[in-house]
Formats: sequence, C-alpha cells, structure tokens
Amino acid sequence: MALELQPVILAAGEGSKMFPLTENIPKCLMPIGNMPMIWYVVNQLERSGFQDFIVIVRSNDASLVQQTLQSLCLSSSTFDFIKLQDDEDFGTCDALRLLKSKIKSDILVASCDLISEAPVHRLVDIHRIYDASITVMLSKPVELQLEKDVTAANQHKSASHIGNRDVVSIDTQENRLLYFANEGDIESDNIVFKKSMMKRYSNIKLLTNLVDCHLYIMKKWILEYIASNNKLENIKSDAIPLIVRKQFSVQKKSVKDMGLKTVKSDDSKDIHSFLPSSKESKYITEYSSYQGSCLKDSIKCHVYVTDSFCLRVNTIPSYIFMNRQLSKLKDIAPNLEYKRLHPTTAVNEKSQIGNDCLVGESTTCAQNTSIKKSVIGKHCVICSNVRITNCIIMNHVTISSGSNLHNSIICDNCYIQENASLTNCQVSAGQTVKENRNLKNEVVVSEEMGFEE
Repeated sequence: MALELQPVILAAGEGSKMFPLTENIPKCLMPIGNMPMIWYVVNQLERSGFQDFIVIVRSNDASLVQQTLQSLCLSSSTFDFIKLQDDEDFGTCDALRLLKSKIKSDILVASCDLISEAPVHRLVDIHRIYDASITVMLSKPVELQLEKDVTAANQHKSASHIGNRDVVSIDTQENRLLYFANEGDIESDNIVFKKSMMKRYSNIKLLTNLVDCHLYIMKKWILEYIASNNKLENIKSDAIPLIVRKQFSVQKKSVKDMGLKTVKSDDSKDIHSFLPSSKESKYITEYSSYQGSCLKDSIKCHVYVTDSFCLRVNTIPSYIFMNRQLSKLKDIAPNLEYKRLHPTTAVNEKSQIGNDCLVGESTTCAQNTSIKKSVIGKHCVICSNVRITNCIIMNHVTISSGSNLHNSIICDNCYIQENASLTNCQVSAGQTVKENRNLKNEVVVSEEMGFEE
C-alpha cells in the first residue's frame, strides 16, 4: 500500500472556526487528549504501512510542526514539508497544485483534523478493485451532544452549520459515486438524473445522512487535471462535484480530429486529455480483480462508506467533544498508552482527580484540588482549593488558589489569578485573568475581556 500511494496531509488551514483557540497556535497542533491533532491521522496512516509523508503547512508553522512530528512519530517515517505563504489565502486545490512536480504516483489526501478509526485499507481496496479515478470516504455524522454546555460564544457558529448537509447519490452495488454536492451549493429544488443513468444503475440511493471525511485517493492524472484548472479552489466543493459530473461526459473532439485548421483552443484543459494512454488502461482492465461494467468507463468515481467513528475537529464544539472522548481515543490510537496521570505528575494526596480526566507531564496539583471530566496539559501548576470541571487546560498554565473553572478552555501560557471564576469561557494563549474576576460566556483575547456575539 505504501509503495503505490503517496500520502499528503493538508495542515495549512488557519482554523478560523476555532478562534480564539488558534490565535497563537497552528490548528494542526491543537491538543486532543494531550496529543497534537495532526498526530492522529499520521498515526493512523503509519499503522497502515505509510512512512513517507508530504505535509502542506504555513511557512511560519513549518518548523514547529516538523519538530512535533519528528518527536512523536515513528523513527522510520519521513516528512517533506510544502510551505505556503502566510499572507495568502489558499484553498485545498491551490495547495495540491504545489505538489505537481513532486508526485510520481497516485496520492492519498487527508485533512489534519480527521480523527477516525476507519480502516484505511478498505478505502484502498475499493480504489484498487474498481480502478477508480478518485475514491472518497464518507461516514455518518457524529452527534456532539453538547447542547447543555457548549459555550454561548459559539452557539451561533454551531447553528450556522445546521442544514448544511452533503447530498450524495451512490450505486450500492458498485460503490459508484453518481452525485456529490453540498446542499448550500444546489441551485435548484430538484436533482435531475438522466434516464440512461437510472437504467444502468439499478441500485441508486440519494442520501443526506453522510458527511465527507476529507480522506481521498486520487489518480496522478486527477492531480494533474486539478493543477491545470485554476478555477478549482477546494477539493470538496469544487473538484469532486466537477469530476463526478465529468465521469458521464463525452470527450470533446479537437479541431485536429474534426479536420479543421489548428487554432488556439483550451482542449488541453478538458479532463479527458489527462487520461492515461489507452494501452495502459487496457492493461489495467484486463488484470483487475473486478470485471464489472464500470471498468469500461474512462473516469470512475467511487466511494467507501464506513460505519466506523469519523469526526473532523474543525469547530470549537467538535474540539470540546473530542477531548471528552478519552475512551474513544484509546480505540482510535491503540498503540498509544494513555495514562490518567503522567508518571511525572505531582498530585497532593488531598486532591481529587476523576477517572475521566487526563493530566499531562510535569503538572502539579496542590491540596484540596478537585478536577472532573477535564484534560490538563503539560507543565501546569494547579494551586490549592481549585475546582476544574469539564475543562480543557493546555500547556504551561497556572491556576491560582481558590479559582473555579467550568466548561472552559484555557490555552497555553495563561495565568488565572486567585479566586477567579470562569464559566463557558475561552481564553487565548498568553492571557491573564485578574484575581476575583467572575466571567461567564466570555472570549478573552487580550487584556480587555469581551463577549463575542
């Protein structure tokens, strides 16, 4: 598997949906269960046999991401970093264009925010069996179950995604992807299928209960087509819907084929002009283990629908949810030994730390401290008489005596002074919450504290 596919990790997203948490830390390094987000997808691929990774990152983040991956991943894994300019707005297709000269084989593209226990080899098997041009992994959506305690500052963000579903049509017999769109991009109230398609595919299902996992396998020529078409910005919203439609199109005749004089033409941009030679296609067809009718097609889009847990952690509610699924993280990364208390943690005997907590390296907890349903990062100082419930505390955070934190996220290098109270708050990196402050539903991004509507 590792020899025939080049894994590409997309890790250049700015994480705007996760502000202010990503104000001073790359989204791909946001800690989930005290491990950086990107580690989970890399670990999943490593366990499937992949070793040589291409990682697309922002220039300012490249050094830190490289150090993190090299310190946590297998020594046999290598990482080649493609750096995007920090001041430019790139879509996922724009990022893939930078790979064109580096790619010598088909590629597997994964988003850094995918947390999944789906078997990657199933996706690869479907891609191989049908000799697919592109294969997409879909899953059922995960119900976050955060209605009661999701931070008020982000309730409007969560609501904005309600009804923003993926609409797909699949032939269940051949795992053929026949239609793919987000409902927000569908201009008409009706979705029309040609009679010829209905006749050919007798097991068509139109589904709105599946989500795109942002894990794809693409033929090398698909990458070349995307690289040539500057109108394509994003893989999900632009490239895949277009390629799905094109699989039922007919190649345009060139002016040469029509016996006319050669004139300037954009025929080179036609997707059919990127197809491998007919000789190569014939060889693949003859030796494929599957001999169904779809092998005769030049462009083939297929899908793997998994029942396994899959979640993209790209919003604050999904980030909170995933950090509360410590038992699920053990299933997702079975090779990682999760310990409730790191061996270097110093916990006073009069402190209480629940079994549903995780406390990181070199963190100290003073007497009469109570921690429940929370993840505490590395090198934190939790002083006496502190109460922490349903919180995510990142690294190098000091929480002074008498403080009470509930349903809040505290980013790196923050200082919570004595007797402070925070409920449903988010504090960005490096901030100080003054003593005796009582904050509810607030987003702290500077010395001035405000409520984000």
